[in-house]
Amino acid sequence: MRGIDVPPKGLAWLGIVGVFLGYYLSRKRRVEGERQQRLHGDAWVQWSRHVPEIFPRLTPWDANVRPWTYEHFSENDEGLMVCWSWVSSRPAPARRWGAPGRPRPAGCRAGPVRS
Repeated sequence: MRGIDVPPKGLAWLGIVGVFLGYYLSRKRRVEGERQQRLHGDAWVQWSRHVPEIFPRLTPWDANVRPWTYEHFSENDEGLMVCWSWVSSRPAPARRWGAPGRPRPAGCRAGPVRS
């Protein structure tokens, strides 16, 4: 009887997810948690007990003691994350001659002319 064949890409993804869950989340919780606790005190402790890390709650947690403000947004350095999210969500530019629906220049059959 043969075992399950796992392609190399599958193993790579398992490794990435393992590192994310095993290392990054615990480090993020520790480092970010200490920082947030300094900024927000007991409100952070209560929030972190009631709001899950990965999967969102189905119901809102009703103890929002401070609403969103630009000051907090700025203090948390969230601007770079917004910029990175916006840039990374843009589609990659199509190759010059291979973009579907783009007319080719006269005399161009297979792609750009190579000298």
